[in-house]
Amino acid sequence: ENKMLNTKLPLLTEEWYAQQRLNRLMEEIEENYDLFAVKAYADNNWLKLEDFQDWVDQFEDAFVGRYENFREYADQIADECYDTSNYFDYDGFARDLEFDHWYELDRSNYEYVIFRNY
Repeated sequence: ENKMLNTKLPLLTEEWYAQQRLNRLMEEIEENYDLFAVKAYADNNWLKLEDFQDWVDQFEDAFVGRYENFREYADQIADECYDTSNYFDYDGFARDLEFDHWYELDRSNYEYVIFRNY
């Protein structure tokens, strides 16, 4: 008895379906979010990308944005939230603000993705 297998089709295993779901999720994340930031957040918090829908609200609350460096972000916050027309210690403010944040360098464009710790 000669059974021929169609080797051009992928084996439809549980792993294959899981990979397809993950691929669709990654496309959805990339369309709506900063993919590098999502991956950095997941890695830093020991989260699985497959469970993104379970922690998307936490990510949205924590993610601040992309900046050339942390000081750029701190200066923006200082200018938006405080009267800086008189003497203002931008360096000190940035140093203090850093305690409540963490950031990761995206080496593809040398920008930092910044997150709140709270």
